[in-house]
This record gives sequence, C-alpha cells and structure tokens, in this order.
Amino acid sequence: MSSVSLNANILANIVDLLSNLLEECVIVFTQEAVTIKTIDSSMVCLISVELNDIYTECKIKEDQEIGVNLILLNKILKCKNKKDDCKIKFTDGDSIQFIFTNENNKRGNKYKLKLLDLDNEDPGDPEIEPNNQLTLSSKYFSSLCKTIKSFDESLKIVIEKSTSDVLFLTGTEDSVELVLEKDEDKLQSLKIEEDIQLRVILKYMLIFSKAEKFADEVTITIDDSESPLEISYEFGESFIKFYTSPQIEDE
Repeated sequence: MSSVSLNANILANIVDLLSNLLEECVIVFTQEAVTIKTIDSSMVCLISVELNDIYTECKIKEDQEIGVNLILLNKILKCKNKKDDCKIKFTDGDSIQFIFTNENNKRGNKYKLKLLDLDNEDPGDPEIEPNNQLTLSSKYFSSLCKTIKSFDESLKIVIEKSTSDVLFLTGTEDSVELVLEKDEDKLQSLKIEEDIQLRVILKYMLIFSKAEKFADEVTITIDDSESPLEISYEFGESFIKFYTSPQIEDE
C-alpha cells in the first residue's frame, strides 16, 4: 500500500488556511512534494501551493491525486497533537487513512476520509511581470489588513513612482490613507517602475495574510493597474501564492 509520512503541523496549517477559501480541492502527492493548484469557490483568486521537504518517509511509486472535502480534512487534522507526525495511506478504494504518530513512535487514532471525484484541471499561473514589487514583513502586512478592516470592505493600493510611496486607501470615498512605513523591519525591498492604482477585496487580503505563520516575509508583485497581483509567501523550498484580479471601478 502506498503511503507518506509528513509534518502534520504544516499540512494542518495549509488546510486550515485554504478552508477559508474553498470547500474542496485536489491535493497531489508526488515523490518530491505536496502540491495544490486551484481556484477559490467564488472564482476570485487562484491558489498555488508547493510543499517540498515535508516528508519524513515517502513510499509512493507514482503521483497520488486525491479529491478531498477540506472542511472534513481540517477537522481530522485538528485531532492531532502538536508534535505528531501524520501517516497517510492511499488505498485502491474511495478513501484514504490518516494515522497520527507521536515523537515516541506511538500511534494514535486512525481516521478514514472518503475521497471526492474531482477534476484536476491546471488553471495555470497568470503571467505577471515584476514591474512593481514590494517585500514586507508578513506580520506588518497582516497588521495593516486588520487595521484597514475596521474602515471598509475594500482596499485601494496606490504606488507613486515620483515619491516611491505606497499608499493604502480605504473608508468612504477613500477618505482614510495609510502610508507604507519605510522601516527596514517592515519594508524589506521596493521596486517601482510606474504609477499604480488598483482596488482589491479586503476579505481576501485578510485571508491571504494568515499565511504569515509560514514565512517572515510576503512579496506583492503587480504588473500594472489592470492585471492580477501576486501575493507570495516562500519558506525554505516551499511556497504558497495567491493571485487575485483588481476590482473594476466605475469611471
């Protein structure tokens, strides 16, 4: 029987984050990594996850693609203890098994999850040129999103090339303005090639910002004011990336 043993905390945190965006998806287990590429339930954002160096043991000869209900999977993974590893057994049937093992190699409860018959169409990655790019402390970005939440449901990002300023506008008629602090502990790098103005749904930015638990930095890449923007968290050889298109504003 094919199986993998892996870091249960990383998988649990990824599933918990993604369950805020969609109810079901396909997870692919290769000999090198765990990958997820899907579009959220509201068709607002594309999610791309690649987890390398996550296995403690891998016994699969070919890729395993499993369609899962993320809500149920999230509940199963919350049953683990903090230091547990997770062994996943792939059967030839319509289910998979999860077995949690503690640091003393003592096995805990065994859980069986019924699989879903889902298509695994690769939505592809948007082609985004890194014309405008800022790398922030992930905690600072999360704090910004939480602050803006108290004013409005949308966020307007304004980048001014002449002053190298990045502004976050919110509130009624964009009446509240937050200027990105140019503190090296908060803003690691900034590249601006043109003026940018775009508006995004704050609800999604708040969800994306929860990935701060994986990486110390987040990189926001914007090609232009009409193209999707990329929010990327990289940790070790792994990453989680979100792509979302700007809202269309009335003239």
